[in-house]
Amino acid sequence: MSETTTLVVSDVVDELDERLDEIADEAERAADGSDEQARLDQQGVQLEQRMRAFERAAAEWEPDAEFVIQSLSPGERAQFGDLLEAARNQMTAETEAANLRDLYWVGAGLVDAPFLEGGESIQQRVVAIRDLDGWAWHLIQYLKQEVTKENSLGNGNRSSYAERRTANRQPQTQR
Repeated sequence: MSETTTLVVSDVVDELDERLDEIADEAERAADGSDEQARLDQQGVQLEQRMRAFERAAAEWEPDAEFVIQSLSPGERAQFGDLLEAARNQMTAETEAANLRDLYWVGAGLVDAPFLEGGESIQQRVVAIRDLDGWAWHLIQYLKQEVTKENSLGNGNRSSYAERRTANRQPQTQR
């Protein structure tokens, strides 16, 4: 059985809200007009959009709605790749979606959600995700990040490269 992580909508909203406060504080300390401030502002806008999407999810499906993400087996990873390749082969230049991979990656990793009935195949989950309202795009982007985190080697055992870079950067921004 694959390992899973459960995300509760209201907890995600709270987590993103706290992170927005942290980013706003970091941006305030950064030099006016600096690349660092611009990067933090961009990150803040992105997180705010994701938080708003989860607030909408709370209104749509209840604050205690859950998203369950699994770590993929080698077979499920292969299936993800095969399904993505088949979908890309069916696309035409007019209908090709630049972010098709995101939908399939989230569909592969998301095993339960308020809009799923349970037991769907990866392909059925992708269709359900694809058919969500436009506001859900930012929710999908957050879930993509969480699926990636759940499927990273060493999941939770050691800091990732990105976490180490962030940790090294924070002392400099606090000066």
